[in-house]
Parts: sequence; structure tokens; C-alpha cells
Amino acid sequence: MADEVNDVSNTKSDDRGSGSASKRKQAEWFDIDEEHNTYVYVSGLPTTMTEPEFILLMQKYGIIAKKTSPGNPYNVKLYKEKDGSFKGDALCRYVCKESVSLALDLLDGYQYDEKHLIHCELAKFQLKGSYDPSKKPRIDPRSKEKHKKAVQKLLSWEPKAPKESRQARVILKNMFTPEEIKNEPELLVDIRDDVENECSKISEPKKVEIFENHPEGVISVTFSELHEAEACIRALNNRPYAGRFVSAELWDGKTKYKIREKEEESTSRLEKWKSDIQTSEIDEGSDAHPSRTKGLT
Repeated sequence: MADEVNDVSNTKSDDRGSGSASKRKQAEWFDIDEEHNTYVYVSGLPTTMTEPEFILLMQKYGIIAKKTSPGNPYNVKLYKEKDGSFKGDALCRYVCKESVSLALDLLDGYQYDEKHLIHCELAKFQLKGSYDPSKKPRIDPRSKEKHKKAVQKLLSWEPKAPKESRQARVILKNMFTPEEIKNEPELLVDIRDDVENECSKISEPKKVEIFENHPEGVISVTFSELHEAEACIRALNNRPYAGRFVSAELWDGKTKYKIREKEEESTSRLEKWKSDIQTSEIDEGSDAHPSRTKGLT
């Protein structure tokens, strides 16, 4: 543990050239009191462990402090032999003292595998020589404030809440077939009315969208609140409609259901629709489509 003094202090002797012994020793003066010590010393690790693997292990117990130096951004140190092989012990600095307590409680005595029992303790540092306050590195107030803001940002991080519209969107399937719509385009009005009427028993839907070219006969219903969408699923899932059973589920947030119609198909459908409107004579008050059961039964 005596070596850790050089790992924790930001040694600047390399930047100063060879320099004098007194200048090199200045980098060794630092003081970490018990209250602010967020370093843990971990031993008993597999010698095959890599730095990324060690970081993943330590992140289970809290947020690891960041470095300002280039390279690995995390403030960790894996001790190595002269030949470069990993010794099996390492140092990790956390942002919060609470993470240290958690690591000490849960990681110390943890059986990593059949051969390795991990030991974790609060890191202790030894100063080389006698303490000289005049040689303690000066801290730039601006750097200290910048570090404080960075820590606060880490601690205040919260995952972005998913969009409510995504969570409150219900996908109804098996409501129709594309062939039915092509043969009787006016069915779209009836289907929309049926869905809106049934959903309104729960809450007025914000949007109802029919994907008329989708082979699964898909309709999307968007509510304002998630609980409304869940109630819609309970009410409509496995309900019979037009001789088939409806499937109702929450949108997964990824799947796109819109299928573009080919130009010739669109032209043919519109021409047929115009022809049907011109030639059809429907008595007022009669059901335009007696073969289709009105409403979700």
C-alpha cells in the first residue's frame, strides 16, 4: 500500500523534466482525511483481469470518479509486476462515500470464482519522508469548482423518461384485411367509428390511425395516459370483431406499421371508390354493411 501515494497524487515531475530531488518530492505531499477518502483497495483479483473488467466490477457499487488526464477516464489503477503482468490488486476512487461503504460491505469476502476470494478495504496512504505543509500542491479554486460541478452532475443524473405517447399507444391487430378495404374502402369509416366508440367508454382517444395496407389489419390508438391504454388492452384484447379475434398490446416504441401503396394500386382504388359512390344507392337508416357485425362484441 505504500506505493499508492504516487498513484493518487497528480505527479507533475514528468512535466518538469528531471529537476531536483526537492521538486520531485513536492508531488508526493498530499493529505486525505478519513471523511473525504473515497479510495478503496481491492486485492485477490484474478491476474487475468483486464482494466475494463475491473471497472465493470467496481461500477456495481457506485459511480467511479473521473480523471482529467487523457486515456482511461476512470480513476482506477491496476498494479502490475515489472514484466507488465497484473498483480491481482487494484485501486478505485468513487465519487461518493456511500459507494465506499457499499463496496466494503458487499465486495469484501466476495467469492469471484473458485480460486479467487476478493478482499476490499479503505485505501490507506503513506507519505514518503516527513510532512512539509509548504510542499503541499496548491489547488486552483477554478479547478475545484469545476470538479464540484462535475460531481453534482453525476449525482443528479436521471434516466430520461420515455415519451408518454409511446407508453400510452395501443396497437390493435386483426381488425380487417387489406383486401376488405380495397374492395370496400368505405369500411374505413365504419371501423374508425367502432374503435372510437369503444375506446371512448374508457377515455377519449387522442388519435386513431388505421394502417389499411398492413397485412395484420393494424389500428393504432393513442391515449393521454398510460393507465388508459392499459385499460383499453384489457377491454379489447381477444374481443371478437367481424368474425375474427382482436389482438391488443402496447406499442413497442420501434415497429413501424405504415406500408406505402403502389401508385397503380392507389389509382385503381380511388377509381373504384368513385365508381362505388356514383352507383351505390343506400337507404337512409339501413346498415351499409350487413355482413360486418357493428361494434366490438
